[in-house]
Amino acid sequence: MTNKTNQLEIFSYDHKIFDSRRQKLFDRCVLISRSKNLKCVIGIPEFGHLDLLGDKTVFIWQFDLLPNIATLAKMDEYLSSTGRQIYIITDNTGPNLNLKNIRIFYKPQMMGVYKPTEELPNIVAPKKLFNCFMQRIDSVRQTWFYFLHHYNLIDNGYVSFLLKQLTKYSTLTGQELFNYIHYNYELDKIPHFESAYQHWRTCVPFTNFDEKHNLPALYRDCKYSLVLETYATEDNNEFRVFNEKAIRVLQIPTLPLLFVQQNSIKLLIELGFQIGHHHSAFDHLPWQQRQQHLLNILVEDSIAYDSNLLYNQAMYNRELVTKFSNQCDQLNFFDEILDQL
Repeated sequence: MTNKTNQLEIFSYDHKIFDSRRQKLFDRCVLISRSKNLKCVIGIPEFGHLDLLGDKTVFIWQFDLLPNIATLAKMDEYLSSTGRQIYIITDNTGPNLNLKNIRIFYKPQMMGVYKPTEELPNIVAPKKLFNCFMQRIDSVRQTWFYFLHHYNLIDNGYVSFLLKQLTKYSTLTGQELFNYIHYNYELDKIPHFESAYQHWRTCVPFTNFDEKHNLPALYRDCKYSLVLETYATEDNNEFRVFNEKAIRVLQIPTLPLLFVQQNSIKLLIELGFQIGHHHSAFDHLPWQQRQQHLLNILVEDSIAYDSNLLYNQAMYNRELVTKFSNQCDQLNFFDEILDQL
């Protein structure tokens, strides 16, 4: 499952390791499925491809959010007319569905592909207040950049704003994409957004640190890590998913400020992660309010820094993600699913 982008992406060294582990996991599922005479597709079911499937098809994918239940229900209705059934193995979490022809196996253990890529160095006092790395830019992330400017935060952190997007969103790049988002989404109607736009419109794409393709080192050098997850504003989707952005940061001794889907912090804690209590008061709120609460923490610098607590929390989360990885590596990880089909 690939998506074309409007410019080359910049990857941290560990992202490539995650991708390699993910592909090996997918390939293993394909091979085991084949040994059981099942077709296995790497990706998420799409309407346009349903007629190309066999009677029973296994889908495996990790990293992206599943279509919402209403869309899956329409797929299920169509599958009834074709006599086909599909089975989805995913790192998403979600409700039990009463569908006739679609069955989902929730395997958050697949987040084990994000297990540590290096030993955790000794903690040194952070030089920066925060970091916020933005590569793919949409209207919401552009407002984040505007807010960081509005509150005079940019010089206090490691910040990137690279103006990449999927071509299905826009083929524009750089200042043209910046202008398109600003006016198409009427950000110019908000005075402090317009002021930020005028300040930055000839200075983007922007980064204020040397790119060494090593995000973990930059995370460790900051008190806070502001993480803008891919699907953070998808509050109305019944499924939840976490990418390398959040899971990586939870394994580093920095205070996580996670802009994730509604009620996702509660879910991460239920999965076993240690995060701290600073999200609990607003995890349930709409994304616009969650954004403001996270900004307030940065502006007020309202959380005490405890290096020992953060180190122990990071080590605990590393052990949890490593446990997930070990579970995925078990020979029966896919067999216990595929033998049911």
